Amino acid sequence: MYTDGKYELKNQGGFTRRILDNPVLPGVALRAKTFQNWANHSTRRPTFRHYIDNPYDTPSALGPMIGDWSLLDANGAPYKLYQYDTPLVAPDGKRLGSQNAASASLNRTSGQLLAWQAYFLPDREQQSRLVLSAGYRRDRAKSARLDAPSTRLDFSGLFPVIWDTEFGEFGPAQTGVNRNLGVVARPLKWLSVHYSRSSTFDLNTGRYDPFGEPLPGAGGKGKDYGIRLDFWGDRVGLRLNRYESSAGPVRASQEFARFRNTFFAIENRALELNPSLKTINVDDGNMRGFRAAGAPSYDITADYVGKGYEMELNLRPTPNWNIRVNGAKTEAVESNIGLPWFAWVEARLPVWQNLVASNGEVTPTGQPVTWKTAPSSATNPTGETIEQAYNSSIVGNALAFMKAAAGRANDTHPMRANLITNYRFSEGRLKGFNVGGAVRWREASTIGYGAAPSTSGVMVFDLDKKYRGKEEIYFDAMAGYRGQLRAFGGIRYRLQMNVRNVLNKDDMIPVAALATGQVVRIASVEPRLFLFTVAFDF
Repeated sequence: MYTDGKYELKNQGGFTRRILDNPVLPGVALRAKTFQNWANHSTRRPTFRHYIDNPYDTPSALGPMIGDWSLLDANGAPYKLYQYDTPLVAPDGKRLGSQNAASASLNRTSGQLLAWQAYFLPDREQQSRLVLSAGYRRDRAKSARLDAPSTRLDFSGLFPVIWDTEFGEFGPAQTGVNRNLGVVARPLKWLSVHYSRSSTFDLNTGRYDPFGEPLPGAGGKGKDYGIRLDFWGDRVGLRLNRYESSAGPVRASQEFARFRNTFFAIENRALELNPSLKTINVDDGNMRGFRAAGAPSYDITADYVGKGYEMELNLRPTPNWNIRVNGAKTEAVESNIGLPWFAWVEARLPVWQNLVASNGEVTPTGQPVTWKTAPSSATNPTGETIEQAYNSSIVGNALAFMKAAAGRANDTHPMRANLITNYRFSEGRLKGFNVGGAVRWREASTIGYGAAPSTSGVMVFDLDKKYRGKEEIYFDAMAGYRGQLRAFGGIRYRLQMNVRNVLNKDDMIPVAALATGQVVRIASVEPRLFLFTVAFDF
């Protein structure tokens, strides 16, 4: 089999209403257009405050959710709060409007697939005792990213809008191969064993490390093996399976991806203070250094090793009654987490440490602010300095967490189990009906970690102090009927109703917690749900 595909994606955020004209506003000194990043300054981005007088006081917006707002200044002259369609244009003609660069990917893929399966050694009932299978797949892919002008920051502090962005040329193609071999043997009628192994290669889909270098496709290996036992005329069936897998580099779990903004906050503030600072892989022809292509284009990667056990028990006490119990215990370990980001921070640190502001920000004594004196946030001049923010958020948080988490097991729902039962009526007044139900159980997952002081006194995550979410258990039910429509030539039909979460359990499930243990993110449980199915056999 041959496949060919093309995938294109563009996205952009950071569209905020801004004052891009020069209206007269009492008490407000708008950032002059002679300053770098003037359109992104706080004076150019108005905020609104509504005071609630009573519990029934509902705030209302001053204008529509989409589009520009028209206002009058102190002299009665009209001005706008621009959102998407601004009057600003880059030197190359691209319209400007967002504080974030657009991110996009254009991927072209093709593949060849070959699969083979063979059956050997039939028994007296002509059931094969040996089954062999093999698979081979070769993939080829190339990707293109937005060209440099499409993601270039303008002097105003805004980026070209997504509608004016353009893709550059495709990069070099890469090729990967997946292989799979499997065997199932049944030496005895009640015993079968299976074994399979595979090597995989996932193509890169246009993601980069912080230096702007394309991430290589992830390679992996896996194997699983087990046995199946069937007794008493297939009334009891037991399957046991063990699997092992590895892959890398792949995108690390979400708890690491959030650190991209931590790195960007320091870098962005440094470039805001001195736009002429040397950047990485922008002037050398690469043009994709973090975060020129948009934050989603850069991944924090890790290597994965996973292993686990699976069990399934099938019971048939009577010909009409089926019971199935299955469960799994898994363990996944991440290692080599974010190694390129450690190198990127090491390369950027000397540049940050030599920072001297050139945008006009000064200390109370009139000296340009530096690494040690500049506030990490322009809107909080009395807050921590850039140096302090680096030590606390990057060294004491992001890098410390990646380093400490390497090699530890990721125990999100490490154990789970399900029980499913169904009974079919084959005689009497209830002939054709079936009823059943299910129980679903999930072990509580880890939602956060505590904190402890490091050897330097900085508070870091304590991975030995885990905060757990809630154990989850849900009940389902089902009922159905099979019959014939004699008026239509005996067409067989099936009606079935499934009810998920019969008890309508709606407790909120904690999914994230601060280092103090305070829950900061929760997930809602899907309420009781009725599903109706109608099927016909022609």
